[in-house]
Amino acid sequence: MTCQKCDYEVKTEDKFCTNCGESLEGNEGVDRSLEAFEKEETAATTAESDDVVEASVEESTSSKQANEYVEKTKETAANYWNFFLQSLKAPLARSVENRPSDFIFGYINIAVYALLFALSSYLVNRSNAYISSNVSFVDYFIQPFFYLIISSLVVAALLFAVLKFVMKAETISFHDVVARYGTLYTVIIVVTAAYFILNFTGMLQLILILDMLITIGLYMAAIVALLTLRDETKVSFDPIFAVIIVFAGYAIFETLTIDLYADMFLRNNPFL
Repeated sequence: MTCQKCDYEVKTEDKFCTNCGESLEGNEGVDRSLEAFEKEETAATTAESDDVVEASVEESTSSKQANEYVEKTKETAANYWNFFLQSLKAPLARSVENRPSDFIFGYINIAVYALLFALSSYLVNRSNAYISSNVSFVDYFIQPFFYLIISSLVVAALLFAVLKFVMKAETISFHDVVARYGTLYTVIIVVTAAYFILNFTGMLQLILILDMLITIGLYMAAIVALLTLRDETKVSFDPIFAVIIVFAGYAIFETLTIDLYADMFLRNNPFL
C-alpha cells in the first residue's frame, strides 16, 4: 500500500504515513474499491471466456450434426440406387422381399414418378404455341406434382384399408403397403423417363403408347401389391372383389377432386 500524498510504501496496518505523517484512512477505501473493481473485471473476463467456449461448443455441435446429416443423405442415396437397380432387374421379387427400409424407397419412387410426369406435362404445355403464354408453373407443375403423389398414396391407403379391415391382415402396416406398392413403381419410373424424353421429339404415336403403358403400369402395381399381400390375410375374400373396391374408391376420389385441376388433368392425368 502507498501513501496518497507522497507515494511512500507503508504497511497495511499503519494509520499514518511514516514518511510524511499523512493519515492513511482514506487509502483503505481506495484499496477496497480497487480490489472490488479487480474482482468485477476478473469475473467479467471469466464470463466472456465462458461465452466464447460455449459458442465454440455450439458451433462444433452444429457442424457435427450437419456432417452427420450429409453423410446420412449420401448413404440413403447410395442405398436407394442399389434398391432401384435391384427392383428394376426383378421388381416383383424385390417388392416381396420387403426390407425394413423399403417403405422409404417406396415413398421416394412415388415422388420421382410424380416429378417426371408433372415436369413432362409442364414442358409440353410450355412448348405449345397456342397456350404457352398462359402456362403457369404452379398450375402445370406444382399442383400436378402433389396431386400425383396424393393420388398414389390414396391408392395405397385404399389397399391398406381393404387388406386390414376387409381381409383382416392384422400384421400389415401402411408402410408395408407403401413398400410393396412403391417398389413396383420402379418400372413405371423408367417408362415415365422415356415419356419425358420423347415429349421433346414430337413422336406423338410413341408418346401415346408410353402414356398408355404408364396408366397400365399404375393399375398393375396396385393389383400385384394386393395379390402379393393376400398371404398375410386371415379372411378368404376373393381378390377380384378387393380390386374392385380399391378402384371404386379411387374413382370416387377422382370425381371429388378433378374439378380442382379441370382441363389440364383431363388431358394429362395418367390415372384416367
